[in-house]
Amino acid sequence: MRKLLILPFMTVLLSIGTSCSSDEENTNQSDTELAKESAAIEVAESFDFDLVLDVEDLNFSRDFTEEDSISKNGCVVVTTQTTNGGFPKTYTLDFGTGCTSPRGITRTGIIEITLTDMLRNPGAVATVERRNYTINGRGLSGLVTYTNTSTSTSIQWNRNVSNGSFTSLNGSVFNFNSDVDTRLIQGAGTLIRTDDVVELFMGNRTVSRPNGSSLTITISQPLLKPYTCANITQGVLDFNGTVLQGSLDYGSGACDNQAVYTTVNGNTINITL
Repeated sequence: MRKLLILPFMTVLLSIGTSCSSDEENTNQSDTELAKESAAIEVAESFDFDLVLDVEDLNFSRDFTEEDSISKNGCVVVTTQTTNGGFPKTYTLDFGTGCTSPRGITRTGIIEITLTDMLRNPGAVATVERRNYTINGRGLSGLVTYTNTSTSTSIQWNRNVSNGSFTSLNGSVFNFNSDVDTRLIQGAGTLIRTDDVVELFMGNRTVSRPNGSSLTITISQPLLKPYTCANITQGVLDFNGTVLQGSLDYGSGACDNQAVYTTVNGNTINITL
C-alpha cells in the first residue's frame, strides 16, 4: 500500500533473519531501510503524478477540485508561463514553508511542471523539476519526465526519473533512478479525478546509498492505485538486494493497509503497512 507510515512492515522485515555478526546485522538493517525508503519514494512520486494531472484543470479555466492534490485553501501560489497563450506551458507551484492539501499531503518549496500538450494526448511530455522541495517531511529532487505513450485502446505514460535524490525523515540520503510504465484503466471518459484508477504495469526502481549498497524493486504483477485510496490495492513487487530478497503482495483489490511478504525460502508474513 502506498502509505508513508510503513514502519510496522519494516519492523517485521528486520525480524525475518538473524545474523551471526554485527556487520551482517548492519547490512540487514541497511537493506530494510532501503526497502522502506524506496516505498516512500513511490508514495511521493505517486502524489506528484496526481499533481501533474491536476494542473490540467487550469487548461479548462477551472479551479482545482477539493479532492485534488492542490487545495483551494490558498497556501500555494501558482504562476503560469505560456507561449502566445498555448503550449508549451510551465506551471510554477510555490508551497512556501508549508501547504497541506485536503488529502493530508504537506509540501514545502517549489515544483515546476512543463507541459508540451495536454498530458492525456498521445506524444505529450511533462517534465517536473523541484527546488528545495519536500513532501510529508521528506526531501525529493531529480528530473522526472512523463511521456504519453498511449495506444488506440489505452491511455498510458512512461515515467522516467534520473538523478533522483531522497532524504528520509531521519536525514539519510538515498539516490535513485526509475523507469515505470503506467496506464489509466478507469476514469478515462470523464474530466473528474475521483473515478481514476491507475495501473503501474511494468518497470523497476534502483535505490542506493552513498556507501554503495543498493536494492532493486521490480513490478512482477501490475499494481493498482485508485485515486480515492491512499494505498496500492493490488499487485506484487519483487525485492532484490544484498540481504533482503522476496516479494510483496498487496492483495486482490481491497482498499486497506494489508499485504503479505514472502521470503525466497517460501515463508510468509502478514504485514501492516
